[in-house]
Amino acid sequence: MPSVGFKSYNSGVKQRISPRITLLAPVFFKTQNSNESWGRFRDISLGGAKLVTRSPMSEGDTIIFDVVLPCDNVISSAPAEVVWTKLDGTYVVCGLAISDKAASGSILKGLKALLLSQKEDYINERNSQA
Repeated sequence: MPSVGFKSYNSGVKQRISPRITLLAPVFFKTQNSNESWGRFRDISLGGAKLVTRSPMSEGDTIIFDVVLPCDNVISSAPAEVVWTKLDGTYVVCGLAISDKAASGSILKGLKALLLSQKEDYINERNSQA
């Protein structure tokens, strides 16, 4: 699966092109050798996500994941490629490239719902201060 939606910089680090939205969402996934594991998305965008897990991961690995995004937008059995990893204590932090169209559509719905709810919260807060 190619790293669509990512740029490689001189340092060799691949970064997502689309903006990221911070969220903490539990993720359940299977690795190539069918081991089931879990972690959390720290952020997500249309083309990728940052996954934090205790499972060993390597650049180039493919996982199949399930996650529930804001407003109950469910992504099920979506493939993602690990494009980078780094250790953070006992955790592995991974950059994932998500190129599955159905998953991208669910991510878009979830991000729209999240941004709309944040906008409504902001407007309500401003109105209560007036």
